[in-house]
Amino acid sequence: MTANDVTVTLIDGDLNRHTLACPGGPYFLGVDSGLWGVSPALLQFERVAGSDGATLRQVSSGPKTLVVPVRVGTDVVSTGEQQNRFAQLMDGLRPDVECRLEVERPGVHREIVARYSRGAASDEVFRRHSQHRGVVVRLEFVALDPVWRNVADPVSTYPADPTVVELFDNAYFGHVNEVTINCDSTLPVSPRFTIAGEVQNVEVMHRTTGAYWRMTERLTRQTDVMVVETDPRNGVGAYLNGGLQSWFFDPFSTLERFVLIPGENRLDLRGLSDVVVSPGASASFRIEWVDQYRQC
Repeated sequence: MTANDVTVTLIDGDLNRHTLACPGGPYFLGVDSGLWGVSPALLQFERVAGSDGATLRQVSSGPKTLVVPVRVGTDVVSTGEQQNRFAQLMDGLRPDVECRLEVERPGVHREIVARYSRGAASDEVFRRHSQHRGVVVRLEFVALDPVWRNVADPVSTYPADPTVVELFDNAYFGHVNEVTINCDSTLPVSPRFTIAGEVQNVEVMHRTTGAYWRMTERLTRQTDVMVVETDPRNGVGAYLNGGLQSWFFDPFSTLERFVLIPGENRLDLRGLSDVVVSPGASASFRIEWVDQYRQC
């Protein structure tokens, strides 16, 4: 793959699309592109009393800087057309609103949410354009959430068909649903569980990581739907029938740390339906997540 095999598109805050680079031109991605590479690591340490050094408390990633050098050959596009495109692009570079960068290369089409930070100021454009024939601008963006996601079909589900749910194999008889999820993501992702029907004491054990949660609330109607969120950005908790009330979990639950890891994930799900009180009781579940990637 070369720089000329890559298409880079900016979607500004008004949803206007600006092609920054594409195969065949007229705009090409510069060879010193900063779209690849990992985010800076943030390591939190804790001193240990009575000994040297420290212990590691947490590892996370900081904001990611993305550099898009855009060049244009003066023999490919007229000066007037170049100026018009450039003016439209400058209007879309607003640091006060989020934008998206899409990168498409053979077999991959991903996007990242970012903000413009620098590169389009008058002195930067003039200096680079006057000294380097064909280089129009070197744009820099900052992604506060430093992960890439698929543009097409970003949401993955279990079962694979998003219109299908899986019935609980009633724990009243000692049964458990064994689920295997192969996660294409290269980063851990926080899944969402949707539970429907008459059921109580729903619990999920991640056999690979040991993470666990159990919801102590009871759904009493076949029409009840409970959404269990594990992503802190969406509000960790359980929400009944679209409501905002957060429901309770037992104290041993690690809901906020329940993630799917890259590769194979083996989960055990249990749901108890009281078939003695409600002979026709049944319940179902569905799991969904958004794959996340270090690279575009």
